[in-house]
Amino acid sequence: MKIRPKLILAEIIISLTLFLAILASISSLVRFIEFENLKIETVKLQDTVSRMKYSVIDMLSSTEPTFYITYKYRSQNNLINQRLEEITEDPFFKHLSKKSRIMFTAIDDNLRTSQTSFNTKVITDYLNLRNNPDLDEFESLLYLQTVLRGSDNIPRSFISELDYAVSEISSRETAFSNFEKLIEQTLANMLQAAEDYSRRQIALSISIPAIVLIFAVFGILLFTNNLSRKLVRLDKSLSDIVGGDFSVRIDTKGRDEFSSLAGSINTFTKTLGAKLESFRLIMHEIGQTLTGSMESSQVESTLLKLAMKDTAADGAALYKVGGDAGELILSVSTGKFRPPFIVSDLPDSPEEEDINAILRSRIIQPGKTILGESAIQGRAIIIRDIENNNDIDWSRSELDTLYLSSIIIVPLQIGSTVFGVIAITSTEPESLFSDLEFANMQSFGELAAITLDNIYKYSDLLEATQLDRELGIAEEIQKDLLPKRLPRLSGGEVAILSRSIKGLNGDYYDVFPIGDGKTLVTICEVAGRGVP
Repeated sequence: MKIRPKLILAEIIISLTLFLAILASISSLVRFIEFENLKIETVKLQDTVSRMKYSVIDMLSSTEPTFYITYKYRSQNNLINQRLEEITEDPFFKHLSKKSRIMFTAIDDNLRTSQTSFNTKVITDYLNLRNNPDLDEFESLLYLQTVLRGSDNIPRSFISELDYAVSEISSRETAFSNFEKLIEQTLANMLQAAEDYSRRQIALSISIPAIVLIFAVFGILLFTNNLSRKLVRLDKSLSDIVGGDFSVRIDTKGRDEFSSLAGSINTFTKTLGAKLESFRLIMHEIGQTLTGSMESSQVESTLLKLAMKDTAADGAALYKVGGDAGELILSVSTGKFRPPFIVSDLPDSPEEEDINAILRSRIIQPGKTILGESAIQGRAIIIRDIENNNDIDWSRSELDTLYLSSIIIVPLQIGSTVFGVIAITSTEPESLFSDLEFANMQSFGELAAITLDNIYKYSDLLEATQLDRELGIAEEIQKDLLPKRLPRLSGGEVAILSRSIKGLNGDYYDVFPIGDGKTLVTICEVAGRGVP
């Protein structure tokens, strides 16, 4: 995976985890609010039970009509049932401890049992004892119990019923007091459970972001350490490459940018090593050629073949500067070299001989055509895709015999002097020259220029040496033609000196005895015909 997607994925994971942590915190807050609502409902239930307890107590001392007392009791019962239903249906109720839920269930069961046994009909029967016709006026149950207990005029059965009613109502008051205590205990358990739950939620809310942060830091450290190791490995490998070790290969495991970069570096070092080996072989082959022959034409042909080697070229040519105006003249060509200029005097479907004849007959003036531009400017030129280049007027279709798809031209230059150009061409539409081939060709052009310059100078030296040798032989022959001795004269002495400055000269003499003591002396002078 690439580095950028890794970073994006890490950001998404961290953001999602933090979002979940926030949701957990919000959920904890919601649960706390739900608990507060449940606590409020429980307090309301406790208050309602207290009211019910006081309502039951009030039955003993109340002088209000029976229907009014039973109505209040029935309303309180309905309200208790409503409170219990609200509590059991509250969302937080399920989060209470099992003990608290059991206590609520017990409260609910006991209250409903009490409501069944102590219903409004029973209460009405108890309260209706106040309406006994033997009584002079309407009084409370407690009052009647107190006043009538020692009376002989009231039947004992009535007094027993009255005592029983007071006892039952009092027991209901005790039951509601117990319910109230049970609710208080349940509420205390709820508070403890809620406090424990809140602590857990707070701990969870703190621990989740902390764990996320720890994992994020750990992941970042792993990620940065991995990047550091790869950077160190790349730096060391590049240092070795800069130091000249092109055998270095970097591990390309993975699919990130470092692996891609390592693969590119490996390809670069492999290509560079191959090109250096190619140059070594080129120099070796040049040396072999020079060892076998010093003919400049053979060396030129060898250089063209080497220029085409390991490239997309299928044709090459070497032009030399000649003439007083510095024209370019074809010296040698090889392969399917096609002219990079307009040719109008070729027959249809020309043979290779016809094309070569046109190339040799065409003298390129300085600055004319792309070959002349390279020579006059002393710079290498590449036209990678001739067919799609709108700046040239000699582009041809693929069906044309002279079709060219790509061309590279490099000048042969020593110092500021250009003495020729080398051009390599491709006639295949799919085989276009690359920038690397262009750079390699420029380096090859420099090597070829040095080689050819040395060959040309050596050839000139050989010609000069041969001329000197021939002049020496001629000088020896000329000396042999001169007389070895001069005749002796009785009346005087004769001496002669003939010496050329260099090689042959135009001076000649000879001595011929003609008899009768006479000698013929011949002296010749050819003016301006010596060889300096």
